[in-house]
Amino acid sequence: TRWVEGFTNKVPCSECNGTRLKKEALYFRINQKNIAELASMDITLLDEWFRHIEKKLSSQQNIIAKEVLKEIRARIGFLLEVGLGYVTLN
Repeated sequence: TRWVEGFTNKVPCSECNGTRLKKEALYFRINQKNIAELASMDITLLDEWFRHIEKKLSSQQNIIAKEVLKEIRARIGFLLEVGLGYVTLN
């Protein structure tokens, strides 16, 4: 595979800027973060971000997000428990 490297060039996609997500998916933001920005945070920072997210959401948004946030926190908690706080989701 090394010989192939001489013929290739790494260039981020001009549409997604290397996130590998459709531009439509990047339009949606929660507390000024899109899914690509959240996925690039290490698990420890992501845990901190999700601890305070309810304060940034409206009451209606909190009702909608309650079960999803519960599940996300459980999964982040597991990753922290097994010592993977330094990794990112991407």
